[in-house]
Order: sequence, then C-alpha cells, then structure tokens
Amino acid sequence: MDFDLLNHPHPHPLFFLEQSKNDEVVFCTRCRRQLRPPAFTCSDSLCNFHIHQSCIDLPPQIHNRFHPQHLLSRTTNNYHCVPCSQMPSGDVYICSQCCFQIDVKCAIADTKASGLRRMNGNEFRHFSHPHTLTLLQPEQNRETDEIDCLVCGLFIKSGSSYYLCSFGDSRFHQQCAELPREMLNSDFHEHPLFLLPSSPPQTICNSCKNDCGEFVYNCSLCDFNLHIACLQSFKHKHSFTKYRNRTQFFCRACGEKGDGFSWYCIICHLSVHEKCAKMPLTLRIFGHRLHDLSLTYFRDRVDFVGNKIDCKICGEKIRTKYAAYGCYKYNCNYFVHLDCALTQRIDFNSTVDALDSTNDEDVKIEISGSEIQHFIHHHSLNLFSSEEELGQDRVCDGCMKRLSGPSYGCEECDFFVHKECLELPRKKRNFIHQHSLDLISIPNFVFQCQACLKYFNGFAYHCKTCLSTFDTRCTSIKIPFKHPAHQHPLSLDRTNEDHKCEGCGEGVKHKVAFRCVDCDFHLDAGCATLPLGVRYRFDPHPLDLTFFENEEEEEYCCEICEEKRDPGPWFYGCQKCNFAAHLDCAVGMFPYVKLKKHEAHKHTMKLGVKGREEDCMACGESCAEDLAYECISNCKFKVHATGPCYHSQVVMGSLAFTNRCFYSRGVGLPQHTIQNERIIIKIGPYGGGGGTAWKEKIFTSIRAFAIDHAAWIYSIQFHYEKNGQLIWSVKHGGDGGSKSEVVFDHPDEYIVSIHGYYSSLRNWGFSGSIVRSLTLETNKRSYGPFGEEDGTEFSIPTGKKFCGLHGRAGSFLDSIGGYAFSTRHPHPL
Repeated sequence: MDFDLLNHPHPHPLFFLEQSKNDEVVFCTRCRRQLRPPAFTCSDSLCNFHIHQSCIDLPPQIHNRFHPQHLLSRTTNNYHCVPCSQMPSGDVYICSQCCFQIDVKCAIADTKASGLRRMNGNEFRHFSHPHTLTLLQPEQNRETDEIDCLVCGLFIKSGSSYYLCSFGDSRFHQQCAELPREMLNSDFHEHPLFLLPSSPPQTICNSCKNDCGEFVYNCSLCDFNLHIACLQSFKHKHSFTKYRNRTQFFCRACGEKGDGFSWYCIICHLSVHEKCAKMPLTLRIFGHRLHDLSLTYFRDRVDFVGNKIDCKICGEKIRTKYAAYGCYKYNCNYFVHLDCALTQRIDFNSTVDALDSTNDEDVKIEISGSEIQHFIHHHSLNLFSSEEELGQDRVCDGCMKRLSGPSYGCEECDFFVHKECLELPRKKRNFIHQHSLDLISIPNFVFQCQACLKYFNGFAYHCKTCLSTFDTRCTSIKIPFKHPAHQHPLSLDRTNEDHKCEGCGEGVKHKVAFRCVDCDFHLDAGCATLPLGVRYRFDPHPLDLTFFENEEEEEYCCEICEEKRDPGPWFYGCQKCNFAAHLDCAVGMFPYVKLKKHEAHKHTMKLGVKGREEDCMACGESCAEDLAYECISNCKFKVHATGPCYHSQVVMGSLAFTNRCFYSRGVGLPQHTIQNERIIIKIGPYGGGGGTAWKEKIFTSIRAFAIDHAAWIYSIQFHYEKNGQLIWSVKHGGDGGSKSEVVFDHPDEYIVSIHGYYSSLRNWGFSGSIVRSLTLETNKRSYGPFGEEDGTEFSIPTGKKFCGLHGRAGSFLDSIGGYAFSTRHPHPL
C-alpha cells in the first residue's frame, strides 16, 4: 500500500484526530499499533483505514492547491499554518518565496467539504478554531446583547441558530461555520477560492474595496480576495435609486462621464446613468441566438474569463472595470459591449418562426422530389440533375451565379434555381438589420442591397417594416466572419472611420464593413461577398479570387482591358494560363444583374453607370441621372433601368432578361476551391504597449536598415521597394545611442528573420517594456546583435517571406512585428 498520501491521496476524505475516542479502539493501518493522535481516519466507516501522522511518507517537496504557483519544501518550525491559522502538529511545508506555510493536516484535508465536522453528539470542530463548538437552536438563542459572527463579522439575530465555542468567547452563524474550505463558482472567479481564517495586512476585498482582516475567500494565483459578507452582494441584482444631488461621475456601466443626477445602487455604491440603470438584465442578439446574454458588472481585477476580453461583435477590447453583456452557459465565453448588444438585439415580441431554437441559423426549407411547388414561383418546378439538362451558360435566378449541380426550373417561364437557393429560410434575422426579413423574388426587378450597396437581380430579403432590401449573400454572413483572405475571424466594423478596404482599396466609411482589430485589416461587404471563383469565356479554367501577386513583375496588366493593374487590390487570375484581370473586368461592375435584350437592338445590353449624357432610346429623356441599360458593344443604345419608362418597356415586352451571361463578362461559381491561396499573416508585435502604433506594408523587398541603439533600441528605419519605387520609411522611435546601418546585397541577399529580446526598463526608472536588441538574419549571414540581449527572446518570422513590418514606438522602439505571405493549400470554402 502507498502511504505517500500527499502525492497519492486516499480515495476517501480523511479526518484529522486531535484527541482519542473513548468509545472505540482502532489500530494504525501501517504500524498496527493502537491509533493515538495526531492521526487520520477515513470518513468511510467501511474502509477501516487509520494512520498515524508519523506513519505517513512525507516527500521532501510537494505541490498544493492552497498555493499552486510555487513548490513547497518540507521543514519543521513553530509558525501558524496559513490555511487554518492553527499551530502545526508536526512537519510543515513552506514556500521560500512567499512565506506561505501549510501543515500536514491541511495538505491532506478534503477542502471541498464543509469546514465544520461533527465530533460527538452536538459537539463540532471548525478547522480554524482550537475548541469544540455547540449548535444552539433558535429557541435557545435569546441573546439581548449584540453578538457578532466570527466568520462574516455581521450580527447574529436573536432567535436564529448559531454555533457557540465551549469557552463562550466565539460565535458562528450556522451557515458561516458550514461554508466549504474550497469554492469553485464562475460567478465569483475563474479559479478555486480557498477559505482562509486571516489575511495579510492591507489585503483588499475585490468587491467592497475594504481591508479584508479575518476570514476571506482567496485565490493566491490572482491575488483575488472576497469577504464572506460580500458573497451575497458580489453578484447581486442591483437596486438603483435616483440620487438627489447633481454631481459629476463616471458611469460604472458604460464608462462615460455623467453630469447630473446619477442612479445609485445602495448595496454596492455603484453610480450609473439613468439609461444604463434601465438596461435589460437579459437580452438575445443575432450573433448568439442559442442563449440569453446577462448584464454583467465586472469588478476591478475581477473577471473569471481572464483580463483580456474581446467584443464578439466589434472586436474591440471590453474594459472589465465596466459592464458588458455575456453568456456564461456551456463554456460559451461570449461577451459584447453594451452598445454593441443593443444594436444587435432581437425583439422578444417577434414571431416564433423568426427565431431558431435549435441552431445558429434560421430554419431552412427541406426540398426533395422530381417535381415540387415552391412559394417563390407560381408554377411547378422540375428537377434538373446535370448541366446537360439545363443547358450551358445559364445563371441561377436566385443567387445570380452559374447554374450547376441539382437545380429546379420552370421551362415555360425560363426560371431556373439552385436547390440550395430554394432551401433558403423564408424568414431571417441578421445582424445587419433590426427587423425580421422575408425572402422575396420579383422577376425583372433590380434591387439595391442596403448592406453592400450593390444592385442585383434574383432572391432578396425584404423588411416589411422599413422597406429595406438585402441580397442573400450579405444576409448569410455571421459575426465573427471568416474570410479566406485573412487568418483571423473578422468582426463588424462600427468605427465608421475612413479605413481602406483590402479588397478594392476604397474607403469603408459609411459602409457595412468588417475588420480584424489586431491586424488592422478591413473589408467592405461588397468585397466580402465576391465570388471566390469565376468562369470567363476567354479562359478554359476557372479564375480564382486572388489576394496577392504570386510573382514579382515589372508591370502588372489586366488581360481583359489590357490596361495597367495596381498590384495592391484583389484580382481574378488563373495560375495555369498566367491570366489576371481587374475585378470589374472579370465580373463587370454589376456582377449580380442579368443582361437584357431589347426588341429594337440587336446586341445584348448591360446595366451601366450614371453620368453619361446619352438619351433613352425609348422615351427620349436623358439617362444621366438614372441607371440605364447600355449596349455591350458600345453602340450608344441606352434605355432607362428604373422609373416609369423601364416599367412600361417590361410590361410591353420590349425589354427582357437573357439567362446567358458569358457574352461580355464572367459569372460567379456557386462552389469553388481557391488553389494555393496566398494571404498575409501578422506576426507579433513583440515588446511593450507604449508609444503609438506604426506599420509599413505591402512591399516587395527590404534593401537596408538603420538602427539607433545602446542598451536598448531607440529607433529603426528601413529602405524598401514598393510598386517599383525605393522608399525610406519614417524613423520609428526616438533619438539616442549609436547608429548602425546594414545594406543588403540585393537581389542575391534578402532578409529571412528578425529576432531579438525585449524587457522592462523599471531598473532605469521607466515603466513598460521595450525592445532591447535586434539581430537581422539574411539568407547569407547574420547582422548584430544591436543593443543588449536581455529579457524575453522573440523571432519573426521563420520560413516565410517578409512583406511588411509593424510595431509601436515613442521615445524608444516599444515593439516590433512583421507581415509575411503565407500560402495555404487548396481547401473548400
């Protein structure tokens, strides 16, 4: 039998015996002698395990739950045990770093059980008290004097039960004496909390912010402390009352400054705005429809999910000293800002079919059979299983992408739709709109999506309340949003700042857009919903949506318009044929609008842009201010695409759709796998968070570095090539130290890695961490180190090609990181 009970605990809890029992004689399981204190006995009477403390094999060092951060060493002394405040009965274990000490009985104790144990009849022992306790029933409590509970410090009311010390000097509430020595409750803290009879001087309760004194639940890992009296108020329901005096305050809910009458919680002394005091305690949002989100008032340094929380909607950090909405069920770990939650809130008065109770998608319509009836079309729809049956060059009347795979159609109306499009939910709720949306289809009608602002034909989701319309592509996006162009999930961009879209290079201000906060990556809804693959009539292979050039060239050209192409924005390309084209050239400016045929013109017509001065050939009025259909062969034949003129032409049959789309542009493929997609990944930054952020991307190569350094890095500057031009970056950091310049032997020599060290400058009187040293590695040699190699080591990157650098800088180089190209192998998207 193993008697190392500290590393290999007994299967049942063990009770510590401080005095012999007169009514029975038991023997030590190991030495077979009569059991005498100090000893341990098993709580399970059938186990019949008893052991002297001296018979336990005590290892020289242990890890213990009361003090998990350090190793404890065995020794002998006469100091109090920290977990119970009692004198040890033998050897103890101490931490050489923290002055923590624990005796053997607490190291073995069952901490999850109550701190109180029945000794005999109505006699009890509390782990923290040297004397026996007696339970007094309510009828025995006729105290007229004010008496305090030793554990919580609050009054013991007359007529309530409590435990009384046999010497009459200590009293315990019944519920306080029976508290467990260990508590794991995520409402309080992410780690286990241990009940300690006393705390070190100047220990502050994380709830009431007062000195702790005696009896506190403690997490030594986080220096988290909670009064016993604060257990009830810590996660209480706030009772707000309007404060009578006008005052300036910071709202503890939203963090904004208040000036006037605050609303005040009398339990925890919390001041908030009136609007914040009246926020719902629970709500449900579009991005997390499975569970309700609860209004959570975080505390300073108190947060069971960790100190770093990102809002799942906007991606910004949540300041945990204020409030947020969060889900604590099933390990969801889902938190959002107050204002983000309110903008995405689902109205609980909505009809049941608008919400899905089984998963995070609205209910789809299951379709099967060779002939079906569907609400979207007034005739029966027949199943077409192959492209041979459908005919080539057709597009789906639902999504406007190429028709392929199982589809249904009505040959009488020339109406054909993917099976997946017919299975779209009839009703949908989405983060882009606050009301329920209905699936509609109006033949020959051009919608404009209120999210991506693109015009489109086909199926749409329409709001009956405010008459807004959205395409099915935008309403399929969920937050967080994963796009193959970026390594991280994207959140909704609610900043409305003038950032540039990584896809088209245009600004995202006043648009629905998505972003990665950490990488400063932005993508508008239009580029986010571009088809990943396109079939174009002049290339035998599908064209991939390409995010970055695969090879460096002196000049980039569009194979369709034969004009120069900027290497920055996305494009459609085929690696096999070395074919590349502008987005608009490959799919047209209006990729989701069908072409038209007019009875008075021989060529096909496409939707054109506003601003051209030609008159409408049908009504004779100018088309400059309106959308119009124009000849794809530039015949200057144009007719209105909106208004009474357009409506009359459709009614008379003069203007009709054509379902064939390969005449002047490519058409999106419904399912496509990008071959060897190339994305930019962000590495780091490594260092501190001081200074201001900087970044330099996307460049072709780095030619030289200039580094100011001493015992740390003052600044960095580099010479790089971008779009055929050589550019010196601005100096990132301050002046000081000595300057070192490194010039690479281009094109034979190129950088492959930057590594170094960062650490704090507290010994020099500065707060925060900065970069201490840098070493530049090329394919031929190593340069450096520059600065002193002290602190935490870092390296960026390994086996990848640099295409940019970023970091933070002020008086010093606070941090540095890199951007690198990464090629991912084909996978379905």
